[in-house]
Amino acid sequence: MATNSSKRRASHEQPSTDAAPQPSTVSAEERRAMIAEAAYYLNQRRIAAGDLADEVADWLQAEQAIDQRITPFSSVHQHGKRVDA
Repeated sequence: MATNSSKRRASHEQPSTDAAPQPSTVSAEERRAMIAEAAYYLNQRRIAAGDLADEVADWLQAEQAIDQRITPFSSVHQHGKRVDA
């Protein structure tokens, strides 16, 4: 008698790792550190290009870029708060 090659999963087993990846969560402290690092490099690039330093503009640009990377689809963080777009 031929056996079925697929086995039923017992209810106590962990789900398969083939499932869709879940978005990772980033703490407020991690988010701030990521923004600070990105802003630093933006500022260094600005100075190297001969432009005046503009820490606020660099921070805001870095904040937007980081939020696009870490925030699921239709929501963005603005000033530490999550709002729907």
